[in-house]
Amino acid sequence: MSYSFDTIITRENTHCYKYDLRETVFGNANVLPMWVADMDFKIADEIIEDITTAVNHGIYGYTFHYDSVFDSFIRWQQKRHSWSIKKEDVLLFHGVVPSLNMIIQLFTNPGDEIIVQNPVYFPFFQSIEQHSRVVVWNELKKQEGTYTMNLESLKKSISNKTKMLFLCHPHNP
Repeated sequence: MSYSFDTIITRENTHCYKYDLRETVFGNANVLPMWVADMDFKIADEIIEDITTAVNHGIYGYTFHYDSVFDSFIRWQQKRHSWSIKKEDVLLFHGVVPSLNMIIQLFTNPGDEIIVQNPVYFPFFQSIEQHSRVVVWNELKKQEGTYTMNLESLKKSISNKTKMLFLCHPHNP
């Protein structure tokens, strides 16, 4: 398998959130769009082939999460992070933002505080506010060009109303 990370693929005018909304979000279409975790690399040919096969079948019914999906994820976690997990430990969800909204509603109540470490992807704090929870900011420290957790500030941010801390890894932006 060979992949090119140097091939530039134009994303403008494809209804791409990252590129086509730059002027709407920033008031300037000439900014470098590093604000959305959206890849600018072509997906692997093997994945395109599998998707094409499914599309060409022509029936788009409901599918179940088959064992090979879980097996692949479990192997990846073991290989990359030395995490030993089981299938029942895995909950598949269709995106970061829906997941944020779900866990806020499951584990907190209106008025509860949730700590967010800024700068971070804006749906982190929007999802908190949309569910009538309180955003508590814990600004990251920038040291030698790298952001690090401000542990002193974090300790001071925690109150009896704090129910959750959002961690973003890798951090975005």
